[in-house]
Amino acid sequence: MYKKYNFPCSLLSDGVRNSIQQLQLNFCVFGPTVGLGPLRSLTSLHLRCVHITEDELGSLLAKSLSLQHLYLDGCNEIIILKIPCVLHKLSSLVVHSERPRVIDSKAPNLCSIALNVGDIKLSLGEAMQLKDMWMRCLSVVSYARAELTPIVPSVETLDIRTNGEV
Repeated sequence: MYKKYNFPCSLLSDGVRNSIQQLQLNFCVFGPTVGLGPLRSLTSLHLRCVHITEDELGSLLAKSLSLQHLYLDGCNEIIILKIPCVLHKLSSLVVHSERPRVIDSKAPNLCSIALNVGDIKLSLGEAMQLKDMWMRCLSVVSYARAELTPIVPSVETLDIRTNGEV
């Protein structure tokens, strides 16, 4: 078992914070984000096996108005992923985790979603820009038939995969 590193948010001081375009963190603890100011230039956020709470991630996202790509892999503390409507530039969302049970996105220009999760409830607001969707979930076929049709009217490519659903 590895020891997780506590990433000091203080490293993201004013000068650094305003110039960072891509942030990738792996196998660490990130938070609390309450005192963190805006990340004006951040376009890509990649978190892999990062201990971050739903509230801390929500606070970080709300301060990242230029964010275009969000990638979460193994961030198992997040059960409800809320993406605020202020993320007008967010076009790509990738989530690989067993834990999220709800993804609630209000991002108006989301074009691409890739989900490799357990059971999921997906709320995309008015995702009129959504073109590509890839889902691997436990009950994805039943879910796609019942829930996705009205949610994603503009999808051009839909790839759904399941492990054992009949």
